[in-house]
Amino acid sequence: MKQSEKKIKTLKFYHAMLAALSVLGVLWVLFIDNWGDAFVWLPIAVGIFFDGKYEKADELAKLNIHKSNTIAMWLLFAALTGFGAYAKARVITPALIVIVICAVLAIRSILFLLFDRAPAGEE
Repeated sequence: MKQSEKKIKTLKFYHAMLAALSVLGVLWVLFIDNWGDAFVWLPIAVGIFFDGKYEKADELAKLNIHKSNTIAMWLLFAALTGFGAYAKARVITPALIVIVICAVLAIRSILFLLFDRAPAGEE
């Protein structure tokens, strides 16, 4: 297949893959002892899943991503505030930082997918 004949992927596919990889990252850090190996395989997975062309975001998609970005940034702000309180008594591990970053990315994409659904009567 020629490069110009590749199928254009949807934004829903993009955010579904981003959410899946982010959740996989959280689970990997939580349940795998040597989670440093994930950083070897993660760029390969990103290259495979996100290769190709994606559709342009229309006004409604931009509005939905703005809503999900706003909520995700408030969650990240709350997590960083919690880190500040937690760091007074204990050490913040890199695993905790990776978990929070992956969780915020997953929540952002999941919120976009929820906001981008059409109402039941319109389908």
